[in-house]
Amino acid sequence: MSDDNVSVFGELDIENASADPFFKENGTYLCLITEAPISTSAKGNRGMNIKYIIQEGDYEKESIRDYKSIPFPWQLKGYQTEEDMANETSYDDELKRRSLKSVRFLKQRLREFGFPDEKMSSLQPEDIIGVGYVWVQLGHKQNGDDLIMGVKLAQSDSSEGGSPFDTSASTPF
Repeated sequence: MSDDNVSVFGELDIENASADPFFKENGTYLCLITEAPISTSAKGNRGMNIKYIIQEGDYEKESIRDYKSIPFPWQLKGYQTEEDMANETSYDDELKRRSLKSVRFLKQRLREFGFPDEKMSSLQPEDIIGVGYVWVQLGHKQNGDDLIMGVKLAQSDSSEGGSPFDTSASTPF
């Protein structure tokens, strides 16, 4: 005889579990940058896919992905293609605005990695992988992707604890 109130799953709390198998709690994670390839999509969009691997805690060895768009020079001038720019046709002010914003987001992340402005134009993917350990602050999920609120270089001595994003903590971050 079965009890109608007992689930086939026993005491497993499926009701309150995340439906996203890649879910990570909002928080700050010590990570290692393991990949930073530059790729172009089938639609012709170019970007860098940074992969961080969490180094400790409940999500140890899980990854966080960070995509940064890299516009082409003609997009920064408001043209969809290099040919459009050469012929001065199909100018798009909104494309120019979005492209400039993408560059600012990319520069923000590179500064967070500790690169000085004067080195940014000559960086290679291996330079980014060489950054080493960073603290990654996850805010919330947006459209199924991790939303990274900020990144900070991890200090060589992280034994003091606390979040590097907590300004009230006594850590030097």
